[in-house]
Amino acid sequence: MPGAAPRMMFDPEKFSVNTAWMKRHGLHFEVVVDPDGALEFRRTKGASPALEECLHAERIFTDAKRGLHAKDSDLEQVFGTSNPLDIARKLILEGELQLTSEHRARIREQRRNSIINRIVLYAIDPKTGLPHPRKRIELAMDEAKVRIDDNADAEDQIAAIIRKLQPVLPIRLETLTLQVHLPQPYGQKLYGDLQRFGQVKNADWMPDGGLVCSLEMPAGLQNDLLDELAKRTHGAAEVKRIGERREYQ
Repeated sequence: MPGAAPRMMFDPEKFSVNTAWMKRHGLHFEVVVDPDGALEFRRTKGASPALEECLHAERIFTDAKRGLHAKDSDLEQVFGTSNPLDIARKLILEGELQLTSEHRARIREQRRNSIINRIVLYAIDPKTGLPHPRKRIELAMDEAKVRIDDNADAEDQIAAIIRKLQPVLPIRLETLTLQVHLPQPYGQKLYGDLQRFGQVKNADWMPDGGLVCSLEMPAGLQNDLLDELAKRTHGAAEVKRIGERREYQ
């Protein structure tokens, strides 16, 4: 039918709406977005993913939940165009993202897990030099009442979280440098395994096929490395700590 509005791609009565919106000239404009796509689109300043992948409908609304479309005349007046993709791009990059409570909770849990995983990777007890188990760190975060900032990157929060944990848990995040000696025949066999744990440097191959090298690795992985080398070489591997670097100071 000529002049008919495009059919909506979701049922507003059943759909849990995530939007990008802004107010201009006293008018409210919004698009319905895929929240993960919109967040990534904003993070990359529009580089990826494709804009169409961020939208549930290529349509500008005044109230998406009620299915109310914006008038083309209003769009032309405010944005200088009625092209929905051009306006959607502006709304996602410059407007406000309104996410459902369910999605905010999922993002918060993902960010918390990302932070804990990063801490576990590098964390040691400075008194013993041994890694902290994940459960111990989780309990310490609860005891210290650590709050995750929904609007900040996980990596940017770690230093502040460590400072908050230190009164309840002796903790330091380190990168270790180990000297590793793998006698023949284990040098060739386990070189790739060393690379899984960190960065191999100064590899010196012995005439008999043995290997002496330095390995830079997250401190939290040291027990896993020692256990694997002991098992795979039947105790023949020699590992010595020769340096460390503190992370997230």
